[in-house]
Amino acid sequence: MKFLKFNHKFSHSTQRIIFIFLLLSFVFSCDEKNEPASFARIIERGYITVGTLYGANSFYIQGSGAQVDDFAGFEYELAKKYAHSLNVELKIVPSYNLDELFIKLNNGDVDFLAAGLSVTDKRLQRFRFAPSYQQATQKLVFKQGQVWPRKLVDLTGKLMVTADSSYVENLEFLKQTNPELTWQESKDFDSEELLLKVLAGEIDYTIIDSNILAINRRYYPEISIAFSISKSEPLAWMLSENSDDAILASVVEFFGQAHHDGTLLALNDKYYGHIEEFNYVETRTFIKAVKKKLPKYQALFEKHGQEIDWRLLAAISYQESHWRPHARS
Repeated sequence: MKFLKFNHKFSHSTQRIIFIFLLLSFVFSCDEKNEPASFARIIERGYITVGTLYGANSFYIQGSGAQVDDFAGFEYELAKKYAHSLNVELKIVPSYNLDELFIKLNNGDVDFLAAGLSVTDKRLQRFRFAPSYQQATQKLVFKQGQVWPRKLVDLTGKLMVTADSSYVENLEFLKQTNPELTWQESKDFDSEELLLKVLAGEIDYTIIDSNILAINRRYYPEISIAFSISKSEPLAWMLSENSDDAILASVVEFFGQAHHDGTLLALNDKYYGHIEEFNYVETRTFIKAVKKKLPKYQALFEKHGQEIDWRLLAAISYQESHWRPHARS
């Protein structure tokens, strides 16, 4: 490590003042950065910082990304409603890396995490959790057309999961009774990116939460479910163990109201209402139409959309005619 060498023209007292100034600046900057999340801090500064993961379930950018309305995701919309209930702004801190979010949470860089995180025994030893708002199971998936593994002993290829995830925790538990079980952990790819690796044939299997899979199967219908590796687990927002009780109390009150007024029901229907309607052939037909037919009519949808999003207009049109110009509804 290199230290600054003071110019000999400075007096000893001046050097000492500069040194003390730099030392104090360093100490106080560290204190400020590592300040634990508190409800009073949120209200005083007028905004709340929420850590989340990029992805179709939590947070993604649609359109140009230039407007707030271009942001979407179940977790994003839920956090936005919580911020509105406090009359403060929402500042999203998205990441591709779960471990990075844990560090930001412990450092006080974010007030809590809203990323579809499972409540597990190990995590309960390190963090606090808000009330659960959803249940999910962990699904082992493979590419359609490959040999269907029915149980763990049937796995013959490469299994890769996201590092620091609850999937690792479950696999470690399963290994106690299945010593032949092996897997690889990746810090570079999240669960949705690993789905693409399965489709590309780079890996044979991965594990993903059922709610995240439900959204992605609309885009990647070739993904098939082998079996569940866990029982249904609660999902909840995660708080630092050093966060004050007032934040937790506020979140508990918010979720009580969200259950009562239908907020959660509406968001679940918006993002997961299509789950029971999944059809492989229909989904493949839709994806093909998006690639080949939609470009012909996109300019018209944008022109006549006016007060509604052109994509909603296109969706209504597809529902009515499958973008066939001579079809009758």
